[in-house]
Amino acid sequence: MGAILVDYIELVKVADENSEELRIASIVHQLRVVSQILDTPVVALAQMNRATVTGGGGGKQIKKIESRRPVLEGLRYSGKQEQEASTVLGLFNRYIESSDASSEEDQNRTEGAVSAAPLEIITHKNRYGESNKIINMVFNMVTGNIEGKRK
Repeated sequence: MGAILVDYIELVKVADENSEELRIASIVHQLRVVSQILDTPVVALAQMNRATVTGGGGGKQIKKIESRRPVLEGLRYSGKQEQEASTVLGLFNRYIESSDASSEEDQNRTEGAVSAAPLEIITHKNRYGESNKIINMVFNMVTGNIEGKRK
């Protein structure tokens, strides 16, 4: 087995946990145990807390794209997830974020015009190397492939 992928950790069921924070803590701990027992990497996808990313969640979107870049604190219940994880990565698709921040009219005008978008992979935590490094890639929005940055 090459790796185990858990798509959307928040949907994993755990019995007898009283709070969401304890539930997530239990899940990430068990995933780490499974990874060690099977000697296989476990990749768990998690939701970012949009209120943190967009500046408090008061219903007002921030128009500055840079301020929408994911941060470690934006990871829901980040304390336990960060503690258990060897690596925490954030994905930032500038095209999608700029579309989300712009008006619906602007979005309709540009829809279908872009087939590839810049994708930043941000190393928020890396036990075995450099953290806070940005790796620039290209996300092909037609095929769904992620490729090295084009020259």
